[in-house]
Amino acid sequence: MRIWFSLIAVLCMFTSAQAAVITPAFGKWSSAGGSVDAGKQNVNTMQVLGATFSKPGGKPTMTIPTAATELTAAAEATPADSATFGFLDSVFKRLTWANLKAILRGGVAYDTDYANLNAAVTAIGSTPRTLKITTDQTLTANLTIPANIELLPLNGAVINHGAYIISGPGMANTARWPLARIVNGTGLVSGLKMSRPEWFGAARDGVADDSAAITKAAASLDSGGLFSYSPGSYGVGSTWVIDKIITVRGAGQNSTFLNVLASMDAVISAGTVGGATSVRLNIAGINITGNGLADYGIYGYTALSIIEQNYVSGTIVSAMALEGWSSRITNNTLTGNTGDGVQTIGRAGYCQNLVLSTNKIYANGGWGFFVGSGSGNTVLQNNTIENNDKGAAYIWGNVYLYNIDKNYLEVNASVGHTFTTPSFNVKTNILVNGSPDPSVFAPTYPPNVNMTNNHVTGGDSLAFVTSTSMLNVEGNNNQAGTRVLVATYGNPSGIISSYGSLSNAAIGLNQGFTSTVSYTYVGVDGVLRCLDSLTIKGVSKRNIAKTVLSGWTKVIDNGAASTFAVSAIAFSQDPTRVVYELIDADSAASDVYGFSIDASKYPQLHGKYMSFSAWIKATGSGNVNLYVKGVAGSAVAYSAGWVKSTNYIFVMPTTGTLVFGIAKDSAGSTAQVTAPVLAEYGNSVDDLMAVIP
Repeated sequence: MRIWFSLIAVLCMFTSAQAAVITPAFGKWSSAGGSVDAGKQNVNTMQVLGATFSKPGGKPTMTIPTAATELTAAAEATPADSATFGFLDSVFKRLTWANLKAILRGGVAYDTDYANLNAAVTAIGSTPRTLKITTDQTLTANLTIPANIELLPLNGAVINHGAYIISGPGMANTARWPLARIVNGTGLVSGLKMSRPEWFGAARDGVADDSAAITKAAASLDSGGLFSYSPGSYGVGSTWVIDKIITVRGAGQNSTFLNVLASMDAVISAGTVGGATSVRLNIAGINITGNGLADYGIYGYTALSIIEQNYVSGTIVSAMALEGWSSRITNNTLTGNTGDGVQTIGRAGYCQNLVLSTNKIYANGGWGFFVGSGSGNTVLQNNTIENNDKGAAYIWGNVYLYNIDKNYLEVNASVGHTFTTPSFNVKTNILVNGSPDPSVFAPTYPPNVNMTNNHVTGGDSLAFVTSTSMLNVEGNNNQAGTRVLVATYGNPSGIISSYGSLSNAAIGLNQGFTSTVSYTYVGVDGVLRCLDSLTIKGVSKRNIAKTVLSGWTKVIDNGAASTFAVSAIAFSQDPTRVVYELIDADSAASDVYGFSIDASKYPQLHGKYMSFSAWIKATGSGNVNLYVKGVAGSAVAYSAGWVKSTNYIFVMPTTGTLVFGIAKDSAGSTAQVTAPVLAEYGNSVDDLMAVIP
């Protein structure tokens, strides 16, 4: 208000009683319609730049017309009295009516004040202005908005830019843009710090395809910008590919919906999977409805990303599938997908440091979490993984350091997972397989897995595992039903362990499980040397084998001329240890030397899993048989060379005589043995062997 009155006061000092029209012309001033006397100040009315100024009764007032003409150099005049207005010339130099109105309106200009938007930008120059657009505009050239200008479209006005580019630092000033279409064209719009698909024509009715508007809105953002979805349903007919760092925000998983309209690989895809380009994503608050048309909901090669508070349903392969490192998937709901909840994908070694926490992953046709080869240092914590047909989590291939902690695993594995090699089906919550092929059960890459403090119902077991480099299972709870803690697989060959070794495997205190371990066998032998390093907390530490080999006798006489005595062959791991050998030069099937026990004398072991182990070696062309007799399903183990061998794992009966020992299977060979152990399964065989004389 002070500016208005000061302006009027200055003008009135240079007027006469006769009304005058003062026309400024770029640095020159002239009077038209009468003389002007600078010495008189009793003017009642005058017009300046089309505005009428009056001071009835000495009180100045001003009336601004609704339209005015911007002055140009063509209007310049050179009157005789221009020197009289030298003062005004210095004050109003290059003044236009549009700029004067902007001053009087508090820094606001209107599109109607100028011939077009480019003319407006030129006229405004470097002065801070809000340029309100009240009518549709059509560009005839590229438009660059400087930082001092805020474009503010109103009343549904649209900038039709065709193939022309709209850019400039002033495009960052979008905070006050309405939720309506702002631009229409094929040319690039850039420089936005925050963008909405509505500004680019999204209908947000769930029926029309909003993919083009979504893509243009994302393309308009500078790296690090905010892409903002509104409440409502966006129709999606093609994949949105994100190729730069942006934050994607919806109004909430119950408010913003992405409704898939056509077949596509993924609804949102980031980076280059299997390539060299990763993208940092921050996605939250959206609901992706795949409708059985999209393979994936969110897919890509990401790094340092956060994906949280989203809802994904109706995808074919997986709700989310990620490659990359140091990303976090939290507080999402993934349900009703034909395939898996979350997958890790991509190049070996490029899915690292992933955290999945507090997600709800339920009622999916595949796995809750499907871990591809090449991943590691991953945490699954505080998730609810429920009613997934294949199971809660499948960790396979070249993976390492997986921590599965404090998850609620309920009613998973109704269908289970079927292996093709060997052919069998397993129904478990957590499947650990070191094979590079998820359909083959093999120990190629022994993983490192911790399973702690999980709550489980459903499935035949908490975990089914093959070879591991480290396995820790402790603090887990089975609430109801018949369920094994850890299950594993046997050896089909009878010669070597085709399924690896559970190295550094430890089972701590767990609650509610029907049994601690169970085994599935292939063939008739069921060799479980691979399990001799598994330790189970709480098992009896007693070795009930006859460890002094001089006390072994012929326990089964097959009519062979055999002898059993101290051997001259040294035990390579410990040359001080006594080695005995079985010699039977003229018979393929030797007698059995060993010891026997009366099961009734060991009530503390009744019903417990037991194993018979020893170091054995064959010299010559034959093999050594580690022999057990007296329990159903007894089998033998074979070895050629010093091998720590564990025989068939069996349940200790309440009565009966059990026989343990060694035999050889061919003529012309000898069999050596040392350090026998007969103990409850889950002991460290190495520890028990260490105390044998």
